[in-house]
Amino acid sequence: MSERDALRRLAARIGADPLQIQGPGGNVSLKEGGRLIVKASGTRLADALGRDVFAELDRKAVLDAYRAGADIVSDGPRPSIETSFHALIPHQVVIHTHSVNALAHLICSEGRAKALQKTAHLGAALVPYAMPGLPLTAAIEAAGAGASVHLLSNHGLVVGADTVAGAARLLAAVERALRIAPAPAATIDPDDDPSPACAAGWRRRASALAAPLARARAAAGAYWPDAAVFLGPRVDATSRPARVDAGGGLIEAGAPQAAGEMLDCLGAVLARVPEGWTPAPLPEAKVARLRDWEAEAFRRKRDGTDPGADMGAARTSDGGAGGA
Repeated sequence: MSERDALRRLAARIGADPLQIQGPGGNVSLKEGGRLIVKASGTRLADALGRDVFAELDRKAVLDAYRAGADIVSDGPRPSIETSFHALIPHQVVIHTHSVNALAHLICSEGRAKALQKTAHLGAALVPYAMPGLPLTAAIEAAGAGASVHLLSNHGLVVGADTVAGAARLLAAVERALRIAPAPAATIDPDDDPSPACAAGWRRRASALAAPLARARAAAGAYWPDAAVFLGPRVDATSRPARVDAGGGLIEAGAPQAAGEMLDCLGAVLARVPEGWTPAPLPEAKVARLRDWEAEAFRRKRDGTDPGADMGAARTSDGGAGGA
């Protein structure tokens, strides 16, 4: 099997795992000679076996654009906003996920220290939060682009290896090292749900958010880029397109598929954060910047999606920030 075929298989497998990837998030890449094959913006890794989800670029041109602080120019599909770090990292294969176990660590100062400790033997480096795109690439470079594992604060996980099989093994090893068992969650029979929102067409999701501590943490703010993009600045009792109540999470009728997936992810992450850790949401200014960012505006214009806007607006496919 060629490395390209192996990459497609790995992309489809992790893309179908909600503990690794949600919606159009995450990305993968392969270097072949001077070429960089990387996930295209707005596509889903889960679709990698059924359609072409990749863009192909000249790696040197991508690095030159990064050094110049310029956008990547492509005649083909628009590449992921995170293409520059795929070009910068020297490994032949690079995998970026929004791992639930990693996020449970990386949204907390206590968890970041623990994650670095748990993955030190795998060659990990901790990367401070930076805006997706060129700022994140610069932060990865400052932390050491050659690391085998990059722990992205308030964002996710990057692993690199010389083969697709090696990257898959490393990703599995990091997941084992970072695994946290989720707190048990109660479930509500949809037919017996007393929520007025359910009567109004909202759908119940993310039962883990029924726990009072999880609800309070969800209402405190957005913890990583795609949560901000798809769910808005916070998820509380009145937010849209998602909210929380004593029964857990709720998603508004007509919300994009990725919003529901992101709400499930939020519940899964917060169910794994220990009570003694302190999750730190992204500052409101950074959330606003994510929401107003040109690259995200492109996605919302293309997709007709806007958390908090009129849910009657037209919606088609999903786009995303943290791994678009």
